[in-house]
Amino acid sequence: MEKTPLIKSNQTRSDLWDYWYPMIFDDYEPEPKDSAAFEQFIVLQEHMSLAIDSIDKDGILYESTDNNGKLLMKSNPAHKIMADTSRMLIAYYNRFSLSDWDRKNNRKKFDIEKEGDDDGDFSDLRRD
Repeated sequence: MEKTPLIKSNQTRSDLWDYWYPMIFDDYEPEPKDSAAFEQFIVLQEHMSLAIDSIDKDGILYESTDNNGKLLMKSNPAHKIMADTSRMLIAYYNRFSLSDWDRKNNRKKFDIEKEGDDDGDFSDLRRD
């Protein structure tokens, strides 16, 4: 799968593509229809990176004073961007099996480990 024009047009996104692509697609070649989901994953990773950079530079809270000397505290807008982006990325981490739990869960759900073994027992996937 080739980099999309949106990825090629930005060095940060291109670097993120180069970092994540071999990690996610190490055991199979993605189809062209996978590019939209992977592209969106990369864009969200870029947003997360920019938000973290802003927080590292400016901190989570801004302190200032009003005309009367009263201390004002405001949160860095990058913190909300980071929180929202984190929630959006969870679905992509699951889709691309980026955690050990997801890899085991997907293998059991889709019978990847033992082809043709459809015993219908998914009790180990239930959470109590």
